[in-house]
Amino acid sequence: MAETRKAYARRFQEGFYEKYIKGRGIDIGCGRIDTHDGQDTISQDAVHHDKDICDATTMEVYEDHTFDYVYASHVLEHLSDPVTALQNWYRICKPGGISSSACHIVTGK
Repeated sequence: MAETRKAYARRFQEGFYEKYIKGRGIDIGCGRIDTHDGQDTISQDAVHHDKDICDATTMEVYEDHTFDYVYASHVLEHLSDPVTALQNWYRICKPGGISSSACHIVTGK
């Protein structure tokens, strides 16, 4: 719930947005803006990707090298094939672009 928003102040202070969130970007899993589910986005200017658009693993509706940055917060842990997802997120990121992903890591199992 609102994982991106939780880290906003820290990221702002560290210069994260100024350094990494620039150009044309996509926020994978932020929710749909039109249903007010997508209020937790990295940038209002980013493409707000939700599962209604296409599968976050395949990202089949996006061409190679489309985005300057690809951002996903707490999405990977919900996917059945996170390795393929990361490969496709890399695919849609422009050469020299930024891919930023955060996820929960469970240890001790």
